Amino acid sequence: MDALFRLPNNDLSAALQKDKLFKEVEQQWNTVSSEEGNSRRKVDYEIYKSIVIPGMEPTGHYWFNLGAYLQDNGMKPVHVNPHHVKKSKELDDNNPNKNDRKDPKTIAALVNEGRFSYPYIPTGVYAEIRSLSNLRLQA
Repeated sequence: MDALFRLPNNDLSAALQKDKLFKEVEQQWNTVSSEEGNSRRKVDYEIYKSIVIPGMEPTGHYWFNLGAYLQDNGMKPVHVNPHHVKKSKELDDNNPNKNDRKDPKTIAALVNEGRFSYPYIPTGVYAEIRSLSNLRLQA
């Protein structure tokens, strides 16, 4: 499943991607639901965790907590370049105005097209080193 969205040059058409995704989900559903002791809700959660790609525009420090939370819960958040969001929005409706109603739709479209990057969110010792380095620079 991960291979479907992680390839930089994905040559599959949207219909083939959708068919492959549904086959993969069905296979994963059958595998996980056949194990004893798994509730249906837990199976759905595990499947959605592997399918859903949370995308965000990394402007400022606002995404750090959400990104860390998603990563701690087994999801892989992705970033969409703010410049690409602006240019895509201008291409879609020929209007350069910023609008909070249009941004999520544009970000979702860019993630769907595979135009994103994975952020580096350090964990464990590396997160501590980063925070200590930031504290040292502030002092």
